[in-house]
Amino acid sequence: ADVSVRAVSDEAAKAAAEAAAAKREAEKKAARADITSNLKNSKDLSVEAFVTAEIAGINATNIALVQAELLALPEEARADISEILKVARKYEIVGNIGSDRITSLQSNSFIEIGLIPATSKNKVALVAAIRKLPASARDTYAEIKAAIDAESAKIKTRNELLAAIISRNAQRSLR
Repeated sequence: ADVSVRAVSDEAAKAAAEAAAAKREAEKKAARADITSNLKNSKDLSVEAFVTAEIAGINATNIALVQAELLALPEEARADISEILKVARKYEIVGNIGSDRITSLQSNSFIEIGLIPATSKNKVALVAAIRKLPASARDTYAEIKAAIDAESAKIKTRNELLAAIISRNAQRSLR
């Protein structure tokens, strides 16, 4: 009798969990549809809509930037949830870079959102340079991009100087 009561209880718990998951999924889909509808009609978006839609990276400090970037997309892209997820992912990564979680980020995250070119030979050095910056100097995409561009210019200058020294030494050894 004890085993059958436990089996019925487990079955009821499983059914309740499945019903809760189905309800969450329905709310998520409705919130995502609401976001795309608001974008199509150029209406304001809310942080709560993104939370309900289970789209990470959007908060009260960046909602205006996110909305501006989403509204700048072509009209057909605004209706595509994958495009919205890409923009949200960008802000999620920028938020991580601007936080104390920077130490756990790899260069792939920077490449994913276009901060570092995939073909760059200096990915590790560029990420290391960003990690050294104070959080206030790496809390927006523009600040991070400017810091990466500045570090890239330093690396390029060093490489050019090294090439000049190597060339000069080669010239001397030929004499």
